[in-house]
Amino acid sequence: MNTNLKHRRQRGVVLILALIILATMMIGAAALTRTISNANAIAGNLSFKQNSLNIADIGIETAITDMTTSILGASQENYWPNSCSVANGDCTYYPNQQAADAKGVPLTINWSSVATIASLSIPSGYSVQYVADRMCDPAAGLPIDNPIDDCVSETFNDGRQGGDLSVGGKKLTEANAVAYRVTVRVTGPKSTETFVQAIVKM
Repeated sequence: MNTNLKHRRQRGVVLILALIILATMMIGAAALTRTISNANAIAGNLSFKQNSLNIADIGIETAITDMTTSILGASQENYWPNSCSVANGDCTYYPNQQAADAKGVPLTINWSSVATIASLSIPSGYSVQYVADRMCDPAAGLPIDNPIDDCVSETFNDGRQGGDLSVGGKKLTEANAVAYRVTVRVTGPKSTETFVQAIVKM
């Protein structure tokens, strides 16, 4: 009797230990599965982010084309398109520099209302928008009459002597290129959002 009882107790202890080990292994397997899943999600998000950076080039190229033709071809002083509302923040071009956040993204833009670029080069699932603002002091008002003082610009001289840079130097009288800030927003799968900026001189 005593021997049988002892064997039963030992079998009971072994069963409890086996259950504890099995539960530990299950918890470890679940943790490993979760770690692998998180790693895959991070890798996927990084891939989407990299694709967004590459796609942003389409936005910059489109902005330069539009500025060369439609926007600056009409007037540098007008908001574009003509139907846009500055109050609604849905303009594509602003003739003066817009206030920006710490990352440099203009604060006045309502991206949900800004036009989306239509291009076959943009992969499915991605959306590209851009906003361009001329880097001129808003306090100067419109039109800008003195781009040398009121805008970020490149200047050239008219050949006259007695300039203000040095004694006998040539005077800088005109701006031959004004800087424009192009901000591109790319949205993609899994709510990825990427902003890219470029400074264009025209």
